[in-house]
Amino acid sequence: MDEWKYTLLNGVISTVGSLVVGALAFVAASRAASKGIDAAVTAAVTSNAGQQDLTLWKGRRDTYAALLSAVAAFVALIKTPEGSIRARTVEELEAPLHAALADVEQHANLARLEGPRDEIEIPVRSVVAFARDAGDHYLSWVRVLHDLPAWPPVSRESLLLTQQQLVATQRQLVDALYAVLHPQAPASRLS
Repeated sequence: MDEWKYTLLNGVISTVGSLVVGALAFVAASRAASKGIDAAVTAAVTSNAGQQDLTLWKGRRDTYAALLSAVAAFVALIKTPEGSIRARTVEELEAPLHAALADVEQHANLARLEGPRDEIEIPVRSVVAFARDAGDHYLSWVRVLHDLPAWPPVSRESLLLTQQQLVATQRQLVDALYAVLHPQAPASRLS
């Protein structure tokens, strides 16, 4: 064979080899690009789900914090010193108590809506029930201190007992809400 034929054959073989290598490189690049696109789509979906989870968590945190603040304000109100109670009229003491109790009930209802119902329903109901009971005892005690008829009959000891029950229930509520917000943490971190 002549030299020009070898040169031509060598050129054809080189060209076909280059085409095959180029085609393989194109296939590899398109696979890598599709994996990159899949990874980007997965990251976007994961990021969106994470953002929704974070938004839900922040909403719960704010609702739970408002409930705990309302309960703390109510507890502080019913622990008013006796001298301060005597210095004010019954009506002056009743209005803030009813407003504080309504605030506790409102925030408790919001917390129930935020959920999760199974984990917080009992502590929320308990704190509302004990707040009502402590509020009734407090108002009876106010009436006793002002020499007015009181119902239910109350003593200083029964008032302190209902206050202690409310504070204990408040701690249980804190633990339950903390367990919802921080499921990996120990459940009784405050006890």
